[in-house]
Amino acid sequence: MAIKNAILADVRRKLDLLENKVLLKKRIYTVADESFDNIINYARNTNQDNYKSLFSLFRESSAYVLMIGNQIEESHLDSLNNRMKLIGEMDPEGLNEEYKKVMASPMAADADGAGLGIIIMAMRSGNNIDYQIEKLESGDHFFIIRIRIS
Repeated sequence: MAIKNAILADVRRKLDLLENKVLLKKRIYTVADESFDNIINYARNTNQDNYKSLFSLFRESSAYVLMIGNQIEESHLDSLNNRMKLIGEMDPEGLNEEYKKVMASPMAADADGAGLGIIIMAMRSGNNIDYQIEKLESGDHFFIIRIRIS
């Protein structure tokens, strides 16, 4: 958690210097925070000593782009892919309804993730979430999310 807090503090400092739109800064920070929670959740649920992850935030034209990635096990692949497709098809009202549904339901003990955090990232970004999944030599996969925040 210390690494997460240090990086998020750095993100906040840099946004304070570079961006004057308060709402945009809050949206970027919220998405970055949820992204780290996603990385930490998957890292905790893997048996790999050499866990791989990615966090990158940069400006592209009139928006900021956050790229995150983390290693996932084969057993989580189908549910993650299905969840990402479902969320990608939702409009803002659909995301809001899905958020309420997830908040109202008890979390399953064996949940594969990509639940509330992905919904929050999609809601706060104001854009669709692009993603890709690549197979690693270890047999696991690397899940990469590209979120444009404007």
